[in-house]
Amino acid sequence: MTDPIQVLLLAADPRDTSAGLRIDHEIRRSLEAVRMGQGANELKIAAELAVRGEDLVPALLRHRPQIVHFAGHGDGEGLELDNFDTLLPATLVQLFTTFREVRAVVLNACKSLVVAEAVSKVVDYTVAMEASIGDETAVDFAGAFYAALAFGSTVRFAFDAACSTISPCLDEEHPLPRLLVRPGAAEWPVRTPPAPEPRPAAESVTQENRADDVEVEGSADLANQLPAGAAGPVKQNNHLSRAKVGGSLSMKNG
Repeated sequence: MTDPIQVLLLAADPRDTSAGLRIDHEIRRSLEAVRMGQGANELKIAAELAVRGEDLVPALLRHRPQIVHFAGHGDGEGLELDNFDTLLPATLVQLFTTFREVRAVVLNACKSLVVAEAVSKVVDYTVAMEASIGDETAVDFAGAFYAALAFGSTVRFAFDAACSTISPCLDEEHPLPRLLVRPGAAEWPVRTPPAPEPRPAAESVTQENRADDVEVEGSADLANQLPAGAAGPVKQNNHLSRAKVGGSLSMKNG
C-alpha cells in the first residue's frame, strides 16, 4: 500500500479586509470530500490557521506535505497573510525550491495568477484564480478537487472535475481557475494496482504407462492424457519390464 498524500491547508484572513472569508467552511468541505472517497488515493489534511510569514517553514517541516493549499486573499502581487504582510512570489519560489516534496500548490485566493506563474517554475502543478472568486464558489471548488483526488484521480483530472462543478456559477468577469503545469512534469498521483492474491497450491498429478510381460510383433502405442484443468505439478512415468519387442513400442504421456 502506498503512503497517504499529505495536504497542508494554510489559511489567512487579515481582520482589516473588506469581507471575511468562509475558511472554516472550506476546511470542512475538503475534509468531508476526502471521507467520501473510496481510498484509491488516501489523503490526510492538516490545517494551519491565521498563518503569518514566520509560520510557513515550521508548518512545512511539521507536516511534510505533497500538496499545499492556501485559502485566503490575493491582491494581484502576492498573498495576504494574517499579520497584514504580503507573501511575495519570490519568497514562495525559494520556499518550494527547498521543500521539493511539494508536488502541487493550490492558491484558492483571488488574483493569484501572478504568484502561480512564479511557483510553477519549481512545482509540478499550480492552481490559481485569475480574477476574483466568490467564497461559496471557492469552497465548492476545494471540495470537488479533493473528492476527485480521494477517488483516485490525477491532479489534472481533479482540476477539470472541480472546474466542471463550479462553471455554472462563473461568467466573463469571473473566469475559471487556471492550472499551470511545469514542463516535463509526470502525471501525479499515479495509482499503484493492488498486488494479486496468491493462488492456493494445486495438487500434483501422477501418470504412469506400464508394459509388463508384453510381446510386440507389430507396433503398440501406450498413451496417457492429462486430466482437464490440471494446474499443479505433473509427474509422468513410463515403465517397461520383461517385454519382447519385435516391432516398435511407443509409450507417451500427454
